Amino acid sequence: MYRRRLAALAGAIGLLGALFSSGVAARADTLVTIDSTMSSLISTYLNSTQDACVAAGSGTAVKGDGTCTITQGVPTNGDKNIAVCVQSNTPGTSQECTITQTNDSGNNYAFVFQHVIDNGGPTEDATQTSTITQNMSTVGTASGSNFAEIIQIVKQSTKQAGDQSQKVQQFNTTDQSSTTGTNFASLDESSDQSAQSDSSMQTQLSDQDASDPDGHINQHSMGLSQAIATQSQLQSLTGTGVQTQTIDPRCCSAQGINSNDVFTINQSTNQAGNPSATQNADSFGTCTSSGQCSITQSSTNNKASFATTTSCNGTTCSNEVFCTSGVDFSSCGPGGFAPVLGATAAFRTLATSGLTASTGRRSIATVSSVT
Repeated sequence: MYRRRLAALAGAIGLLGALFSSGVAARADTLVTIDSTMSSLISTYLNSTQDACVAAGSGTAVKGDGTCTITQGVPTNGDKNIAVCVQSNTPGTSQECTITQTNDSGNNYAFVFQHVIDNGGPTEDATQTSTITQNMSTVGTASGSNFAEIIQIVKQSTKQAGDQSQKVQQFNTTDQSSTTGTNFASLDESSDQSAQSDSSMQTQLSDQDASDPDGHINQHSMGLSQAIATQSQLQSLTGTGVQTQTIDPRCCSAQGINSNDVFTINQSTNQAGNPSATQNADSFGTCTSSGQCSITQSSTNNKASFATTTSCNGTTCSNEVFCTSGVDFSSCGPGGFAPVLGATAAFRTLATSGLTASTGRRSIATVSSVT
């Protein structure tokens, strides 16, 4: 199963190439592409079953218990910096990768792959955090390019008897800066939760955060910049007891200063439970770009669904989608960009069931009941 999921993910990475050639941008011929070095990193480590914390070119890599910290300075002879963090299948603990790279005329490459499969239940908890900072030195030409790929996958499932609780938190920060070089950043987040029980309480929380102030994708260069962020969250509960499902994807931040820059955000949520399940999904996307922004969002629950695409050029795009469902109410449609709304009964239930009402980075948005 592990290799099948890796193969599926490899196919998803292949979709990046399709995006480059699909004409999603007005100036598709100018898009940043993954070069041979980045392609090699992906193909090599995406199929690895071993953890890795590797620095090549310069600097140090320090591997701890669930952590990897890589720091790289300007290498000699204009060489490239390469940093790799792979963390696989450590359920019940947190995974954290921190990569800091500085170069001049050479390129920076950072690849992060965090992966958890947890079938232990009835309580399952996973936290993944990735921070990548790529800069060019203020001394020299500062003409090198930056390439960053972050992949986070969590799959939780349980059929154990009794109350069930599943929690996923995925946090990301990417900062890229160059004078004339290109910037490429890709974020792929996937959360898949399923539980089956006739217990009195089933609770699922999935939070994906790459949105300021505590997580973002920021790019700055006179050269081309491209950011692609994909956030996918699935929740499924089978049972006759009290069910609560909460989803909260958020992305991203700012990009400049080339008029051909491209920032693409894709968010999808899907919740399934019994007819009385309390379901809340709040998708928020924002990007400020000197070039083109595009935000595509879709959300589905027991009783409703909604999909929308927002785009703009040379300015700020923001869009929010709220979907909520319960015994006697249902609503799915555009939101109002409120970061925190009044706590619902669903949120109070979530807090008292052992899942906190805050991720530790910001409060989780909730949706007021609609009767």
